[in-house]
Amino acid sequence: RDSPTLGRNSKMILLQMIASMGWMLRSFDIQAAFLQGKPQTNRILAVEPVPELIQALRLKTNEVCKLEKGAYGLVDAPYMWFMAITEELQKLGFIQSPFDPCLFVLKNPQNGQLEGVVGLHVDDGICGGSSYFLEKLDLLEKKYPFGSKKIKQFTFTGIEMQQLPDYSIHMSQSKYVRSINAISIPTDRRKHPEAPVSEDERQ
Repeated sequence: RDSPTLGRNSKMILLQMIASMGWMLRSFDIQAAFLQGKPQTNRILAVEPVPELIQALRLKTNEVCKLEKGAYGLVDAPYMWFMAITEELQKLGFIQSPFDPCLFVLKNPQNGQLEGVVGLHVDDGICGGSSYFLEKLDLLEKKYPFGSKKIKQFTFTGIEMQQLPDYSIHMSQSKYVRSINAISIPTDRRKHPEAPVSEDERQ
C-alpha cells in the first residue's frame, strides 16, 4: 500500500497479453526516480549539507537545505514516486487497473482497441504494445528519462525473461538458483541426522 509493486498475477496477465497480441516484450528503468517524485507539501525536512554540497552551492556555515521532494532512504520516497508516475501515465491516456494499482492499459481513444500494457515495480517497468503505444512510451521517457531500455531478453525483478520468435515468453530463475550458496553441514552434525534442528540451522 505504501510502496505498490506489480503483483504476481498481474505480471502473468501482462505477459500473456503481450504474447497473445504479438507485441514485443520490453523493459525500462527510470533514472533517479525518487528524486522525481511528487513534492512533499505537508512536511519540511531540513538537513545539514555535506561538505561537497556546501562548496557547490557556496553555502554559509549557518545555512541548511530544505528537501523539496523524496530521496533514497526516506520511507515515503517510493510512494511519492509512484504517485508522480501514475499521474503522468494517466495524463498520457493510460487506465489504471482496478485490481492492481501498478498495472496500466492503453486503449485507442478512437475505437477503444487495446494498444498496450505497462506494469510497474517501483522504478522498473515491463511493457509491450503497438506503434501508438510506443509513441506514448516515448512521451513518458521525455518526462522521466529512462536509464536503460531492453527488448525481448532481460531480467525483471530477479526473473530472466526471453521472448521467442513466436512471441511466447520463457521465464527462468536458474541463474538465481545457481547463485545460492549450498548449506554447509559440519561432519559432527552429519553423524546425528535425527537430532532436533537448532535455531541457527532453522535460520
